[in-house]
Amino acid sequence: MQTHLSSISAKRGNVSKRVEPAGNVEPAGNVEPAGNVEPAGAVKPAGAVEPANSRFNSRFNSRFAPAIGAYNNANFTARSGVLRRTLTVLPSAALLIVAFAATPPALAQPAGVAHPGDGAVARALDQRVAELGISGAPIDGALAEIGRQVGVEIVVEPAAAELLPWGEETKVAEITVRNATLREILDKVLAPLGMEHELRQGAIHVVATAPLKRMNRRATWGDLKLLQRVREEPYSPDVLASFDVRYRITSKVEAAGMLADQLARAGSGSLADVLETATASLGWVWFPDADAVVIRSMQAQIANQLSRRITVRYVNEPLAQILMDLSNKAETVFVLEPGMMLKLPPQIVQSYSLMLQSTSIRQALELICAETGLKYTIQREVVQIGMSDALVEGGTPGGRRSTPYVGKIVVPVAGGKYSMEFLVREEDLPPDILDARNQMIDEAVQTIRQELAPAGDSPHSEPRP
Repeated sequence: MQTHLSSISAKRGNVSKRVEPAGNVEPAGNVEPAGNVEPAGAVKPAGAVEPANSRFNSRFNSRFAPAIGAYNNANFTARSGVLRRTLTVLPSAALLIVAFAATPPALAQPAGVAHPGDGAVARALDQRVAELGISGAPIDGALAEIGRQVGVEIVVEPAAAELLPWGEETKVAEITVRNATLREILDKVLAPLGMEHELRQGAIHVVATAPLKRMNRRATWGDLKLLQRVREEPYSPDVLASFDVRYRITSKVEAAGMLADQLARAGSGSLADVLETATASLGWVWFPDADAVVIRSMQAQIANQLSRRITVRYVNEPLAQILMDLSNKAETVFVLEPGMMLKLPPQIVQSYSLMLQSTSIRQALELICAETGLKYTIQREVVQIGMSDALVEGGTPGGRRSTPYVGKIVVPVAGGKYSMEFLVREEDLPPDILDARNQMIDEAVQTIRQELAPAGDSPHSEPRP
């Protein structure tokens, strides 16, 4: 379904209205609308302007200037299969955004965008785009084109794009801009997608908000609608009661009562802001899940992030650098015990190799710990890595075996829905399997020699004088 918006712009204090054509309606269910659908008749008066959406996380407030302008909450009414959206804005701006689609990209990113300093990029956020229309473009291409209008680079982080319902193929059906600042455009485009922007290295980077990342999976349109609603609704006990809140906290505590106490102390703001403050004080986190707001402990969240599967190849790299890279991939702080590296053999610390394919980060940590004699524990906000009890008591680091891995065994489970992988070393294989392996290696080597040998030469012939 393609969403059509009513265009409202202000001239000399008067509001003029331009209605987009109501054609080109695709079958229902093909594309989710970029907003919350309200029942017919829920349209607010045109003059009821509300403050711009506050950001979900107070930690980011100091890094972004407040949005310029104010928008009404979007109101939808369904008529003859076409969703019509009325948007009221301040007299200085008119910004229209239509739905997102998943058809293949049609707009290439422009090349050669300059890299000004962060100060120049911050000023560019308040530059106005006089008029711009984009349709049928992937989200990264659309934002790059908008950035080109004010001379800055806008980069959609690949990890953020992968969290969208259709990944990098998520498209903007249509964006129409008239006399709006770049900041206003970004807020209106990114809010329905659970994204936000930050200034870094002379460019604007689009990243996922913390609640979206905590899901640790690709979002559905239902997830994004719920997240947008949580970010827009002002907090009150009655507003919270209108949401389905599910606690994944130990049953030994009265989670709902503990949260209510912290919410009362968290101050005012959007439901997302207040939830962020209250849950953090309890060592919890929150995120959307279909039609419910889920709350769980930070330790459970870290364990969930360690379940991310990765494919990596580290060859003769410093162990500390490998651990830092795994920390970045898990988006979790790894804290190394002071002096830990000095207690390990130099050959392990300075030159460590690890090759993983579609393996969880947690499995990678367990493998490293098994081979080096280290241990890790998941704490409230970090993963602590230190010496194992055996090493502390004077054991040798690592039980690290001398033979390398020579193969991998994949065992399907649950009817093929999942699989378990086991890395095997030469010493793990029985003699008959080793003989078969060596024979296959010899045959492969001979085949390679034949393919690489010059025409007319035999792979076994004597070298020419």
